[in-house]
Amino acid sequence: MRALLHRRPERRRHPGLVRAEAKAGHEIGNHSWNHPDLTRLTPQQIAAQLNRTSAAIKAATGKTPTVFRPPYGAINPTVKTATTLSPVLWDVDTEDWKYRFPAKVAQTVIDKTQRNDVVLMHDIHATSVAAVPQILRALTARGYHFVTVSHLRATM
Repeated sequence: MRALLHRRPERRRHPGLVRAEAKAGHEIGNHSWNHPDLTRLTPQQIAAQLNRTSAAIKAATGKTPTVFRPPYGAINPTVKTATTLSPVLWDVDTEDWKYRFPAKVAQTVIDKTQRNDVVLMHDIHATSVAAVPQILRALTARGYHFVTVSHLRATM
């Protein structure tokens, strides 16, 4: 499976993990340095949040990210103009931060996902990670295949 992975601050301590994710074909996207609501920051603060994270990703992978998922999905014109990164939002929200049951997370994705959807999940929750095999099996059986966000955008 190839997917957009967000980068949270705890990942800065694990550049090897980020490198392995990139080597496996996953797209590494920016998610800010410490998860603020970017719409409440100045353009300089927004740029600092995203640039610091992009630098850490580049140091780990050799590639600068081209996409970012704004924390909380909070985006406005100020955020858009403070960065050259392309924002990524989602079509299906698993609410895995709220419902930490693998079966519920999996069923939400299986029931709601449609062609070309982006699904929001958080790899910081073990229950979300545990839901992925069931999701992959069910959606693959329906004929879905999994690509990076950039690949998806290029083919739409």
